[in-house]
Amino acid sequence: MTASTNRHLIVAPYPGEFGWELMNWQGHVRQLARAGACDTMTIVGSPDRRSLYADLLRSMSNRVRFCPCRPVDLPGHACDDHRIDNSNARFDPDFMATRLEKFTRNACRQAGFESTGDILMPPMNSTMMPTGQPKQTFVSLHRAGPIDIDVALVTRERDVCPERNQSTAWWTTLERRLQSCGLVVVRAHPPLNSAISVFSRSRIAIGASTGGLHLASLCDCPHYVWGPGAEALWTPIRITNRQRYETIWNPFGTECRYDECGWQPSIEHVVHSTLLALRQIGMPAFAATRPKRANARWLIRRKLSALIMGPPKRSKVPWRVREFVRSHLI
Repeated sequence: MTASTNRHLIVAPYPGEFGWELMNWQGHVRQLARAGACDTMTIVGSPDRRSLYADLLRSMSNRVRFCPCRPVDLPGHACDDHRIDNSNARFDPDFMATRLEKFTRNACRQAGFESTGDILMPPMNSTMMPTGQPKQTFVSLHRAGPIDIDVALVTRERDVCPERNQSTAWWTTLERRLQSCGLVVVRAHPPLNSAISVFSRSRIAIGASTGGLHLASLCDCPHYVWGPGAEALWTPIRITNRQRYETIWNPFGTECRYDECGWQPSIEHVVHSTLLALRQIGMPAFAATRPKRANARWLIRRKLSALIMGPPKRSKVPWRVREFVRSHLI
């Protein structure tokens, strides 16, 4: 359901993946609020999601409010901006929208909030929005303070595609190996407030591709990420995971090193790559604040990435040009 100018807009809890909520949703909600797309807005979500909208709740307290709710009760597993069943088939968006709207209005009523108004929810078809205006507006989640953590570990523990996870023993061994190098190592875990605090204090965050690394990006925390290479293309616009982390879903130009080594690198490889990334992009241990990391190369790639965003049928850029930009320039 799309937004329209109305007196009350109710933002439904996000049904998809955390990374998509961070980079393809909360910025859109913020843009709608700041652009005056409604007179009042109620954002419904789990209590820790309040941290994502603290700026709106602070600067627009007379128009924007947050309604905490229990975990959303939807079938299946989160995938992109939608839900899938155990056979990886996408649930019908209309069916899911009906379930989500009922949940959202009930959450408002139970919390004593106004439950009438338009419900805003994603299209649930893997549509990617540009991470820039007029579609989205982002704010840094970084919290000022000393940098007193060397490495923040971001574990992946999802039920979807478990072959991408590492075991608890693997992470424990990695943590000990890094500590033996004289590094201060901390795991970045939910709730959201805690993870934001850890990233804000860390020289670098590391892990296999997962939503927590996108959170690190919004906290201005340099990150080293591993995952598949160019053989895996994501979303309808067919981008690689490296392009997503380094450019398309990197609105602040936060330093990132994406390693196309697959989902199951050896501990030796990760230790070596982490030490290298610390030297190349990690925050200095003595830094008290984070400098802006955007550079000319990132700016050029961001400009070029705009050529491949959006539905191909609506683009004025020839297909061959789009493919060349996608595969060679970003």
